[in-house]
Formats: sequence, C-alpha cells, structure tokens
Amino acid sequence: GISITGGREHGVPILISELDPGGDTTDLYVGDSVLSVNGIDLTQASHQEAVNLLSNQSGNVTLRVQYLSNGGEDSEEDNDLSNLRYRFFEDPPEGTFYRLNGFAENNKRGGG
Repeated sequence: GISITGGREHGVPILISELDPGGDTTDLYVGDSVLSVNGIDLTQASHQEAVNLLSNQSGNVTLRVQYLSNGGEDSEEDNDLSNLRYRFFEDPPEGTFYRLNGFAENNKRGGG
C-alpha cells in the first residue's frame, strides 16, 4: 500500500509519502506525484478526495505518476524553481504508468 500527502488545499499535488515494504509498489517512489488513479484525475484533488478514492479501489489499481527529481543529479533545469509548477502538472513523459498488483510499463526512471 501507499500513504499520501499534499492536495489542492495545500497548494501541492498529491504525493506518495510512504510505501508499504510488503506491498506490490514496484517502481513507485516516495515523492512521486500521483496524477490519476484508474483513470480518475487527481491533479486538482483535495487530500481527502484522494484518500477516499484510493481507499475505495480494489483489485488491480493503475496509478499514473510523475517522477520528480530527487536532486541527486543536478541540472540547470532542476535548480530553476520557476519550472517546479510545470514539472508537477505538465503532460507527463513516457514511463509514468504503473500498476499496483501488476507490473510497471515503460519504466525509464533513473536513466535506464
């Protein structure tokens, strides 16, 4: 399972705050922005709306997430804070679709 933080009322996207080590959360990372759950958009969701939606899912759950740089590989773009809002909400690049209880598709995280 996952825990989340953030939401519209906080002025930040829904972010993964914890991952259950026993869960099937392969290729998800703390700090990833959750854009949608089973096709339902979360980019403007409040924290409680996101919690309710996630809590009511069963079976295979498809999360659309956007990886946010952890700062480990600094680039000029990463250091320009004016890009931050767009990094959360722009159309995500390929490699951002993941399935819980399933497999990762198009994983291009970490340059590989």
